[in-house]
Amino acid sequence: MRVKKRHIIVWVLLVVIAAGLLWWGRYSISHGIATSSKSDRVLHVMTYNTCRMGGFAKPEENKVIQYILAQDADVVCLQEVEVYQDNEYLTLGELSEEMSSYPYRYFAFSVHNNRRQFGNAVFSKFPILDRENVHYVSRSNSTCRCDIVAYGDTIRLFCNHLESYRINIDSLQDSTAIGSVRRFRNMLPFLQGKDKGRLEQAQAVREEIEQSPYPVLVVGDFNDLPWSATYRTIAQGLTDAFLATSVGRLGASFRLPVKVAGQKMVVPLRIDYVLCAPTLVPVKCWTDSVSYSDHLPVHAIIEL
Repeated sequence: MRVKKRHIIVWVLLVVIAAGLLWWGRYSISHGIATSSKSDRVLHVMTYNTCRMGGFAKPEENKVIQYILAQDADVVCLQEVEVYQDNEYLTLGELSEEMSSYPYRYFAFSVHNNRRQFGNAVFSKFPILDRENVHYVSRSNSTCRCDIVAYGDTIRLFCNHLESYRINIDSLQDSTAIGSVRRFRNMLPFLQGKDKGRLEQAQAVREEIEQSPYPVLVVGDFNDLPWSATYRTIAQGLTDAFLATSVGRLGASFRLPVKVAGQKMVVPLRIDYVLCAPTLVPVKCWTDSVSYSDHLPVHAIIEL
């Protein structure tokens, strides 16, 4: 009888583990099929956390800017755009001039003082109409929305940079036993996908999505994992372009540096997303492995 009970326990554990893996895989591993668009009504959209605009180097030396221009996307959504009043660094005028191939732009700075500006930016080859910031509490992060008219139709674009855990190698470098416990405790909310402040921001974005009179395109750095409440709140009813257009990929967009037993390691995470309304069809989605930022740029081809 004891042997039979043990077998039952083992089978229950296996079922629980299998269910957990299936649930994790639903949000983390792509399970769609890439297709070729049969329409000319497509948008090449790129979202990119630029890590303070590539160190705010001048345009000709700024690898982030030069990379963006080389991609020639139709709509470019940037986070952590940082420009200065001081001509020693990248200025807003220099950035605008270098991005002159994008006649329509929206700078949504969450930090704006007499020294620097920091926040989101949208560059578009198609006209931008109504524009506004989504209101929520944050230290320096923000979400902006704007309406873009493409091929005679209007879509509402949301460019997000939600609150960060600010986990980095400096905060995780203690390799002692006590330090390991501290590292795990610091990362636990992130691994669980629980953060009250960011969830409140996600709920504010969700409300704006539900009020949109147009099909929505929601992109950017959510600073949270695919199984998190943040992601699920925003993505409800939307199509994840990455999950829908490939099979068996993790789609990491951020390299988290950690230190384990004195050794530096990088943990790949997917925290940058392209989501779209059901009436918009993602044809392809990919990340580029370029090292100009701590994030990777995420591209998507969306059929209107």
